[in-house]
Formats: sequence, C-alpha cells, structure tokens
Amino acid sequence: MNGVALRVGKLLREAKIFDPGGFNNWVIRDLPFGLETARRLMAISAAYEKLPTEALRDLPRPWQALYALKELPSHQILRDIRDGLISSDMTVEEARTHARRIKAHNRAWRHDANRAAGRLMQNFEPNDVGPTVFAALQEWMDRRI
Repeated sequence: MNGVALRVGKLLREAKIFDPGGFNNWVIRDLPFGLETARRLMAISAAYEKLPTEALRDLPRPWQALYALKELPSHQILRDIRDGLISSDMTVEEARTHARRIKAHNRAWRHDANRAAGRLMQNFEPNDVGPTVFAALQEWMDRRI
C-alpha cells in the first residue's frame, strides 16, 4: 500500500499546484476521501520523496504508519530500516510508538547537547567562535539525531 499512498500523495500535490483554487472542491466532490486524508497523503509524499527507491519498499504498508513516521529525519528513517526498526510489516501503532520514542530521544539529546554547548561556550569569548565553528557544530548535531 505504501507505494500507492506515496503516488496518490504526489498526484494530489501536483493537482493542488495545477489548480489551487479548485483543489479543495475537487477533493470533496470527486474523491472517496476527505480533505484531511488528502492533506496527510500529500504530507507523506513530500516527506519520503527524497528517500532512495530501495528504501521505499521497506517502509510500512499502511499510509497511517507512514504518516506517523513522516517527521523523522531521512537519515533516521534509513538507519532504522537498516537496523530493522522500521519495516514493511510495521503496524500503525508500532509506527506511532517508534516515532514517539525517537522524538523523545531527540528532544533529550538536543537538551543535553545544548547544555554541553553552553558549558563549552563559557570557556570562550564570543569572538573566539566564529560562524564556521557554529556551522560545524550544527552539522554534527544534525547527523547525531
């Protein structure tokens, strides 16, 4: 199902771009689902469009599971597929639980990283750490979560 959901979401996104003024009425009038489902399908299509094709087949089948995982960073999704934490047979509830666990972990990690960065910065004058160092720290933090 995930391939269908991703394709439908992409087509919906294209339709909205083609006729933004008539899109909502068209969905309500002609499609077998409502605007909220259309929005969710478009969101998952956008969330997963940059993943490698081979990773798409390992995503959960239910579109609701895809929706639950959509806010995880791509590198996290790829790592979780590799580690068997995300798979095509994952249920909606398993996806929701996994997403909550990862988000909580990321919040805690960012909090710890921010505290560590604050301690580090206490040892430097503001002019000692330039934009290059800040960019490197941000890149490192983005890779870690």
